[in-house]
Amino acid sequence: MSKKFSVLRIYFEFGKKVETHGFWKKMWHSSLKEYLLKKAKESDIKQALYFEAKSGYLNFEDIKNHHSEVPHMHHPICLELIDTDEKIKEFLETNRETLNGVKAIIINRDSEIFFH
Repeated sequence: MSKKFSVLRIYFEFGKKVETHGFWKKMWHSSLKEYLLKKAKESDIKQALYFEAKSGYLNFEDIKNHHSEVPHMHHPICLELIDTDEKIKEFLETNRETLNGVKAIIINRDSEIFFH
């Protein structure tokens, strides 16, 4: 019996932070990217990849271009998770509050994907 896999793509700005409590957590552990990667690992997600766009935009904003070693705080990035439909949906539900304000897209076998 084959399992049905899904891809979850989460789009947000490089500088997006997680609401944390405590001085040291705010100083060193507030990156949404790092937080979500750790949560994916803790959730035993099969695969998690972080992508930085060379150029792009989110939410109809101006195009952002990446020219330096460290992206601008508003530069668009993507975190991609791959696992079974059930585990992806569980991850979304578990992290619902943290994912407030990001764009998340699930791509699965039922999605229509066109190639030209």
